Amino acid sequence: MQMNRYTKYRRNSADCFAVAQQLSDPGSKASMLEMAQSWLALAHHVEQCGESEMDDGIPPGVDDPIH
Repeated sequence: MQMNRYTKYRRNSADCFAVAQQLSDPGSKASMLEMAQSWLALAHHVEQCGESEMDDGIPPGVDDPIH
């Protein structure tokens, strides 16, 4: 069974948080916690708006971080 985007994004957030707990460098830890928060925000967006509005994986109004 394929995982839905909401579940994937929540898992990514949890993974980032777990990594942050292992980091000793404050800057790296802060960056990883920020990433965890971003994944969580994306998961909440998908939960509220539905996956159909996220065909490209990027919610409306969010800059594409890769392009």
